[in-house]
Amino acid sequence: MTRRFPESAPNIAALATAIADPTRVMICASLLDGRAWTLTELSRALSIPMSSLSEHASILIDHGVLAERREGRHRYVQIASTDIADDFGIDIEPPRSSTRPNVRRCLDWTERRSHLGGVLGDELCREFLDREWIVRRPKSRALKITPTGRTHLDWVLTTQEDHL
Repeated sequence: MTRRFPESAPNIAALATAIADPTRVMICASLLDGRAWTLTELSRALSIPMSSLSEHASILIDHGVLAERREGRHRYVQIASTDIADDFGIDIEPPRSSTRPNVRRCLDWTERRSHLGGVLGDELCREFLDREWIVRRPKSRALKITPTGRTHLDWVLTTQEDHL
């Protein structure tokens, strides 16, 4: 059975553009529980330098993905809308008794590049496989973008950070 996604589906282009960077995905995924975190807390929890985290948070705030609140010298951020995960059709279950994180940076040992790991990475991969945007290569753990996937993901793949 092939799933179809009508043209009337929610336009997620603006949201996806804002989180087109793996670091910004990690920030958003860490905030999906609805709590407000200080940038210092996020920096420590995600092992991201404070200057980099601040820059990524500003992009997410500018695109309306995160809401910002300042209290004294602390800058708190949280997801601006609880509908963001729903816009992507992703349902992240509350952590089970497993120690597996919802989101983490994962180093691909073949490419020597980081990619999105954890529960969120698995859910995105599963969703892209279901939509037939990616397929598994035979006798390999590698994935390949399909022509349909290229149509839907090309704007993400060609987005450069300075255009965000």
